[in-house]
Amino acid sequence: MTADLARVDDELLKAFIGKEVENEVTIQNHMLSEIGELKGDYTTLRKLDVAFNEFKSLKGIGHFPRLKQLSVYCCRLED
Repeated sequence: MTADLARVDDELLKAFIGKEVENEVTIQNHMLSEIGELKGDYTTLRKLDVAFNEFKSLKGIGHFPRLKQLSVYCCRLED
């Protein structure tokens, strides 16, 4: 990943989803700043770990309607 801030997109999610545990995604320390426009079906995703990134907002979290656990530890979330 380059030094530019990036967004969570379909390609990135497909690369990481179920990599360690089915229905879970862990993408830590990739300088991600936002959830982009997603076209895939992520209704089965239960856990999203995006700790140690540059998120300032949770805008777009609605793409994951069955999410049970969200980790944004050490992100820069604002109100």
